[in-house]
Parts: sequence; structure tokens; C-alpha cells
Amino acid sequence: MRWHPDVIRWAIAIELKPSSENKLLRDSGFMFLPHPNTLNTYTHAVQPGSGINADLLQSLYNDFDMTNLKGHETFINLIFDEMKVKFGFCFSRGTGKLVGFVDVHSLSEEMRDFEIEKQMHKG
Repeated sequence: MRWHPDVIRWAIAIELKPSSENKLLRDSGFMFLPHPNTLNTYTHAVQPGSGINADLLQSLYNDFDMTNLKGHETFINLIFDEMKVKFGFCFSRGTGKLVGFVDVHSLSEEMRDFEIEKQMHKG
């Protein structure tokens, strides 16, 4: 099935909501949405990363036929949104990749609490 781009965008926004809301909408039979695998293809078309993403820029360039545009039509604005990184992560300034955690003690406590909560829900 071919989906309109606006439906794909809307379905991706729905897919990012908590799973209970997704399930309710999917199981209602009120409307058909693209399968999660279809949405995954769209959301993972380019590998995410920090800094300038050459693959994404190349993809944008390929999507527009710049040869037939007038000079003023070739100006492009890229807008970047900020993101919040959870406190306690340690990143490399050179690569922008996660190196480790600042406070391993609190992380191990969180993991222990998660395991206890998981066991409580099983039993």
C-alpha cells in the first residue's frame, strides 16, 4: 500500500507515543496505519549521530534537482533543534560519543530497582 507523506509523518508521531496508546488506536479498527516496519524504514533511513551528518546532507541534495533552479532558489536553511542529555553521562568532545557514566553507583542502584520492579510484575 502507498501512504501519503503526511500520513507517514502522523503515524511516526503516533508510534513515538506510549505503546498503550498505539495499541488502542491500532486495535480499534477505526483506521489503518502503516505497519511499524514501514515506519522503521523511514525513521532509520539515515544513521543518526552527533555533528554534521554527511549522509543526510547528501540525501537532501539528491532529493532536490539543483541544476534547474535559479541562483536565489538554491539557498537552503537548516534548522537544528536542541536536545537534552540525561545528567550523569560522559561524552567525548572529540567524537561526540558516549564514553561512560559519571556516577556508576547511582546507575547500579537504578538497575537493581529496575530488576526488582520487573520481578514484582512477573509474580
